[in-house]
Amino acid sequence: MALIDAAIEAIVQKYLDQVADTIVESVIGGNIEGRIIGARQLGIKLQYQTVTKEATAYAAEYSRMLKVDGGTFIDGKFTPWFKKYGDSLREKFTEEIVSGLNDPNLSKDELGRRISNLLETTQKHGEMIAQHEIRQVQAHSAIMQYRNEGLDYVTIVGYDVPDGSVCELCEEYMNHGPYPINEAPFLPAHPHCRHNYAPYAPKQPENAPVDDEDESGELWIATLRRAIVNAANKLTRKP
Repeated sequence: MALIDAAIEAIVQKYLDQVADTIVESVIGGNIEGRIIGARQLGIKLQYQTVTKEATAYAAEYSRMLKVDGGTFIDGKFTPWFKKYGDSLREKFTEEIVSGLNDPNLSKDELGRRISNLLETTQKHGEMIAQHEIRQVQAHSAIMQYRNEGLDYVTIVGYDVPDGSVCELCEEYMNHGPYPINEAPFLPAHPHCRHNYAPYAPKQPENAPVDDEDESGELWIATLRRAIVNAANKLTRKP
């Protein structure tokens, strides 16, 4: 049993390390995009060096919390969700493998297929977690940008949300704003939520500022993200 436990631990820990690294890289992009969303809503053009420094520091602290403390802050409270996720995976793998080994009618090939299916399901779950974290960081970073600019109120809006696809909870959030910036409902409100915070009654510029050499701003964003990913990897790389 000790050998089985060790094998399960090795499988789960390797997977958790991969998920954590993926999430950290994802939140770097989420931090950048959230800052850009906030800045464009306010008609502000961000400085490359400032965003790089702040996003890299954010990624390093996020990585530490995730890998060492086993969680992150959700709605202002630290929640050890990543540790619980790992514990749940260990329990599932242990149950699947032990039950399979104890079943005399189960072939090794069938047990292998069951484990393979469990790994596939786990991978999809990990991808959903990463996407959810991107949304959370985007929203958090946008509201931080508004707070830094001295705004007191925000509303909740949908970005790229098809007509008729807004859930009841998000529709309620959208209809009941504006909210004091420190009391706004937590976003994302649910998995796959595509809503974010917007400044309340800002002076909207006729043309949102973008990079002079790239009217879409995509080249600037991509270059910035690559630089921050490289810097964050150096900070978060295991010795």
